[in-house]
Amino acid sequence: MPVIGLTGNYGMGKTTALRLFREEGATTLNLDNIVDELLHEDHVLAGIKKIMGETVFSGKELNRSRVAEIIFTDKEKRDQLEGLIHPLVIRKMRDFLKNIDQEKIIIVEIPLLFEKGYEGEFDKTITVYTDTETAMMRLERKGIGRDEAIRRLTAQMPIEEKIRKADFVINNNGTIDDTKRQVHEIYEKLKSSIIKDLICHGRVREASLILGRPYEIKGTVIRGKGRGARLLNIPTANIETCDPIPAEGVYVVKVDLDDRTYGGVMNIGKNPTFGEDSVSLEVHILDFSGDLLGSTIRIQFIERLRPEKKFSEIEELKESILNDIDSARKILGGSTKDR
Repeated sequence: MPVIGLTGNYGMGKTTALRLFREEGATTLNLDNIVDELLHEDHVLAGIKKIMGETVFSGKELNRSRVAEIIFTDKEKRDQLEGLIHPLVIRKMRDFLKNIDQEKIIIVEIPLLFEKGYEGEFDKTITVYTDTETAMMRLERKGIGRDEAIRRLTAQMPIEEKIRKADFVINNNGTIDDTKRQVHEIYEKLKSSIIKDLICHGRVREASLILGRPYEIKGTVIRGKGRGARLLNIPTANIETCDPIPAEGVYVVKVDLDDRTYGGVMNIGKNPTFGEDSVSLEVHILDFSGDLLGSTIRIQFIERLRPEKKFSEIEELKESILNDIDSARKILGGSTKDR
């Protein structure tokens, strides 16, 4: 699953951008929420007391305003507190990502992404920015004093550096519609880039979940070597296409012919059993017979069964293909008719 890190500086609109990505269909996670949970755990509170002393507590309750006053004026204590909190946050984030049961783009809001060198946790990064005056005005409207805002902004990495480090940027100086348009454009680019990468690695099922439909190619049936029918008694159609093709391997597919859809098994590769060097596309169409030479067909990729393999004997290859056909029928919901 692709994981994207979203960052920016204080008051520049990270959380707004996160909400807009969620509206686009992404799964989202705000690490500030994890921090809030941690600040109620006894071992974390004990660590804070050791770093900052009793003055940041009102009885047993943590005085967060007092903590903020200290960490934004005392870099040493800020570094110590971040050293306590951030490894725990990242551990919980990893647990969340490991256990999530979705194949969607995941956007994680993480304020100190670049400051703490967490770029390696993410596939891509996004920086949300405004100019300093716009951030100040928005914070003042929320009741945050100008001096406090300045202290927090100056404690962070300059936004220009975050812009330089990011794969994508969102200019949040304008209206909400301006920001929404940028989020939409980035989300579409992310989907396109990630889908291409998934297809390139043969992960067609995951690609289909992001696309909302199976990945498909369109091609023309060309003359092949005839080995499928002649040697294996498993006829195949050889396909020529200009569309990007998945990684070499064997796939469960659906084949659109005229106004009917058939199941099928497609091999993409070099036919190593026969010692060939060039990549070819061959599809065995289930429960179909007929001459398709010159026909245009559309092929939808459902799932990758296995990588391409070299067999020592023709009968071994045939048995493997028949097993692939059995698997395809089960995945597509049909019965076995090819043995």
